[in-house]
Amino acid sequence: MGFKFKVAYNTLIQVAGRLFTGAVTYLITLVLVRQYGPIGFGEFIKILTFVSYFYIMADFGLNAVVVKQLEEKAKNQYVLGNLLGLRMVISLGLIFVAISLLAFLPQGVNQGFTAVVRIGIIIGSLTILTQSIITTTNAYFQKTLRYDKSVLAAALGYILSFLLAYLFARLEAPISLVALAYVLGGMLTVAVSFLLLPEKIMPQFDFSSWRVLFFKSLPLGLTLILNLVYFKADSFILTLLRSTEEVGVYGLAYKFFETTLVFPTFFMNSMYPVFLAKLKIRREDFMEVFKKSGVVLIFSSLLITLALYVFAPLLINFTSGPKSLDFIGATSALRVLSLSLPFFFISSFLMWFLITHDKQKTLVPIYALSMLLNIVLNLILIPKYGYIAAAATTLITEAFVTILLLIPSRSVLISQK
Repeated sequence: MGFKFKVAYNTLIQVAGRLFTGAVTYLITLVLVRQYGPIGFGEFIKILTFVSYFYIMADFGLNAVVVKQLEEKAKNQYVLGNLLGLRMVISLGLIFVAISLLAFLPQGVNQGFTAVVRIGIIIGSLTILTQSIITTTNAYFQKTLRYDKSVLAAALGYILSFLLAYLFARLEAPISLVALAYVLGGMLTVAVSFLLLPEKIMPQFDFSSWRVLFFKSLPLGLTLILNLVYFKADSFILTLLRSTEEVGVYGLAYKFFETTLVFPTFFMNSMYPVFLAKLKIRREDFMEVFKKSGVVLIFSSLLITLALYVFAPLLINFTSGPKSLDFIGATSALRVLSLSLPFFFISSFLMWFLITHDKQKTLVPIYALSMLLNIVLNLILIPKYGYIAAAATTLITEAFVTILLLIPSRSVLISQK
């Protein structure tokens, strides 16, 4: 099977899988929005936003390092076993930190972290562990370009999550219990992922191997954490400074927006092993693949932006149904967010280009500056302009990131001519 076919197949299978899981996520959103309204959905967004901060901390960019090490089959069990052991220890520590932080966060009735949100976070924190284990198995699927197995496992987990979320909504259970649906769905995905691995992987605890993995992934890990902080800072600041209704309105718009961001992620997941292989063999071959990849991402970003901008009212009104007037502001927020898509596509492309050339260290200051810009703008603008300011800040920040990433990328291209 040639490289082109493998990349096309794995990108398409990921997109197809994401379309399926995205459809399931949409159904969950549909159920929650119509059952619980902007307040209940806002509380759900608060739970997801808080817990998701810890996903990237458990990820820490370790897969990018491990994928390079998965060459000899005899060593795969050792490498993946140590990755699994390290991630499990980190995840358990992060669960403790996540729950402990609740003692220091403001509690309110229609603002801040309410009692329902706190219960949901305690339950949902278990997904930190399941997500980190799923990410570990994906390292093998990425290296072998067998994302079809990863997609199958994720699809089954999402189906279970939807069925449980629908059941809880029908029973009019507290919104915090929906987090349990995600926990159980994640557990099913973990089980299926392990069944689909060709080799049995057990956690290993070689601390010298852990140390090497940690320090090699440190630049990318810090970059991902900084990226996530600025990516989620708007929802967190909205939680602290605005009403739960506004969090729900912005959360609905953001659900559609973030679904579109998986395309560059999946595409670059497939391209990364190809970039490594082409660069090792002949630079001219790498440059050809590199240019074609850029064209694909730019063209697709413009198409998706146009579609999202045009159909924003239809998406929001249909999802909120009888409660559409309660979510009317989500249309404007979604349209502003859609304008940032080309920048997200290009920045993802440039980031993985730099990682392929072992220039991860250049990413840390770029995303640190971007995070600071995002937080400052949100703190200044959100108290006065609410979720529209949050959407506009996302656009400004990602444009800033893209400009900064162009500088080291251009230097790499010039130096290798």
